[in-house]
Amino acid sequence: MDSDKDTIQCFNNRREDITPRTIFLKFISTSLSLQDHKGIKHDNQPMTTDSATQSTTQPSTIFRHLFLLLNSLAVFCIITVIYWSYSYLEGFHFLKSRKTRFNWHPLLLSVGLLFLFGNGLLTFRILTGFPRKSVKLTHLVINGVAALMAILGLFVVFVFHFGQGFSNLYSLHSWIGLLTVILFEGNFLVGFWVFYYGKCPPWIRSLVLPYHTFLGVSMIALIVGSFITGLSEKALFVKYGDGLVYSDLPPQALIINILGVAIVIWGLICALLVTQRV
Repeated sequence: MDSDKDTIQCFNNRREDITPRTIFLKFISTSLSLQDHKGIKHDNQPMTTDSATQSTTQPSTIFRHLFLLLNSLAVFCIITVIYWSYSYLEGFHFLKSRKTRFNWHPLLLSVGLLFLFGNGLLTFRILTGFPRKSVKLTHLVINGVAALMAILGLFVVFVFHFGQGFSNLYSLHSWIGLLTVILFEGNFLVGFWVFYYGKCPPWIRSLVLPYHTFLGVSMIALIVGSFITGLSEKALFVKYGDGLVYSDLPPQALIINILGVAIVIWGLICALLVTQRV
């Protein structure tokens, strides 16, 4: 009988605890514990994204190897463009020859959008353990130089087209390329004002950050698409000599194809390093 009374009393106590107030308090305490686990800001504690120092977690061995491969591919593309231009397209003269002005276009964009942008995109993954302000400044400077090179790359191609009497902005490559540069420059300017120079309140930075990040990642696909359509267009216009055409796969065609494959692999590795914690 005593045991039955104890059981009934225990049940009554538990039933008294199950009230709207206790459920609400339990929900709040659980939510706060989850926020602590995710690093979400509450009370006066800073968010991990606004902390004074980057995470001290060092990149994994796989990440370092893939990052090295990423930069090796970017440098390979730059060297290939230089070799292609000097061996088959008369070099990089700007004032002496109107025909060679165009050759600056792929070179500037290879340096700016493959090498510099790839490194700028991964700044926060690479520079761990450094003060966050220094990392943000590095991210800003690298992308700023890349943005400048992208503008110069567009400038030289317009100068070349006007000098040769060619039409502008008629091909798929020109449309995708212009869209890529506009989005890149716009994302850079917004990021500069919101996250570095401007006195924007935290709620605006929190609102803009997902879209700033999304556009940064989307740039990988846009850059690869711009390069591939540009190479395909150049492959059809270039003069191979000896009556050869692109389908005969002469040396220039091989260079174009190898360059295109290298850029696609660069894009895949860059997307992997940005989106996955390897």
